[in-house]
Amino acid sequence: MFSLKKNLGLEISQKALRAAKLKKNGGAFEVQWLKEVPLPDGLVQDSFTEPNLRDVPEFTAAVRGLLNGNARGSHTAVALPDYVARVQVLDFDSAPKKDDAEQMLKWRLKKILPFEIDLATLRWQYLGKFAVNEKEQHRYLVSIIKTEILSQYRSALAGAGLNAKRLGLATFSIWNLFSANVARELGDEADFALMNLSAGKLSVIIFSKGSPHFMRLKDLGKLDDGEYFMDVIRILRELNASLVYYKENFSSAPVRTVYITGDAGGVNELAREASARSGIDARVFSLASAVQPGAVTNLPACFSAACGAALEI
Repeated sequence: MFSLKKNLGLEISQKALRAAKLKKNGGAFEVQWLKEVPLPDGLVQDSFTEPNLRDVPEFTAAVRGLLNGNARGSHTAVALPDYVARVQVLDFDSAPKKDDAEQMLKWRLKKILPFEIDLATLRWQYLGKFAVNEKEQHRYLVSIIKTEILSQYRSALAGAGLNAKRLGLATFSIWNLFSANVARELGDEADFALMNLSAGKLSVIIFSKGSPHFMRLKDLGKLDDGEYFMDVIRILRELNASLVYYKENFSSAPVRTVYITGDAGGVNELAREASARSGIDARVFSLASAVQPGAVTNLPACFSAACGAALEI
């Protein structure tokens, strides 16, 4: 058996666990190992407010089975389901000193969170000044996760012998993997969207000048014989709703390019339909464009979040 070192990425979704081991080779990364195990329905709960793991010992056993004892003591980066957090973009007339910014953000978030702000773990980034409806505003990107949920994941992973050095969101891990590719294709100034279809959930993130400025989650809710039901018209309607809302509230510049990825079947068909029906330049992310196969001959796109997490260590 091989030894997993400090380049293990783990993705947790409602339907499966996926792990990827990457090795740096010059300026590129080689995939040394990929593995996926399915999860029983309901083991990982879909909740922003309540603990996500219905049965912690069962979940821990699933992680151990995935890694087969090879990762004990490893430093690991984990991609959590997008729905466990809320990602908000908040605009303000003025920007306080850095030491006071978090209190300002918490004051605004108190009005929109379904629980007390003191129960949340907060991460934020100042994005700069932007014109919003002909008025300049200071923009902040904020990620909120209930500390109880974060602690449950950390504890369960520790029970499987993993030291979770970093926990993030799956779609942002995917972005971490492909961001250099996008910069080469579009440059650093373009507005574009990233659409991720995973475990029946749709995530849309819209970027401006390389930074995320909008995120929307939608539960598609349908499964068909174990495969994700691809209602192309419905998905395109949800995508368009996100693009229109972004244009009306955050930027007058239209978003013309959308990158599509995920573990759903029919992603290539969706990209073709998006381009044909809406005039959007829809492109499918290929895992092989971001990492080298190394010891692995097949690189399924569903491992993008795990690979992206592995790069974050």
